[in-house]
Amino acid sequence: MIALTMYFLHYFAIFLSSIAVIPFFFAFVGIFQLLMYFLSLYIRWTRNCLLLRRDDAVWLQDRSSNRHVIHALMLIQGSPDIEKLRELIEERLVWAKDDSGKRICSRLTQVISTHLGIFAWEEDKNFDIKNHVTSWTGRIPKTNEELEDVLSEIVSSPLSMNGFSP
Repeated sequence: MIALTMYFLHYFAIFLSSIAVIPFFFAFVGIFQLLMYFLSLYIRWTRNCLLLRRDDAVWLQDRSSNRHVIHALMLIQGSPDIEKLRELIEERLVWAKDDSGKRICSRLTQVISTHLGIFAWEEDKNFDIKNHVTSWTGRIPKTNEELEDVLSEIVSSPLSMNGFSP
């Protein structure tokens, strides 16, 4: 009976100590979240950038061997005017604004950077549409299979990272 009482008292003491730890744990978590909130406000205000949201985390997996790049294919009959196409894309997509004056696709000109260990989107100071909208100069594919081969070649080649955004 004494052994059972000692066993009970031992686990009851562990239970009481864990109850005493729980408020300290929640206080620590609350203080940490408050600190992160003020740190994020500081970064937004001093760096003029947006913090990554949870759904932006996929962009953190970007590596030289695994680029997160969105490719688009546009088939145009005849000889395209690449400069006119770039102007249209910049005007209607890259720099387009909604009725309130806010840019619709601001991420298109931003890169991920870190500030005080926190990841944030910030404007790419070297953004140039010419680095993003290009014209295929290789042979023109005649069949769907040739088109698939050309597309495979284009999307599998790494981007040049000579000082501009991906």
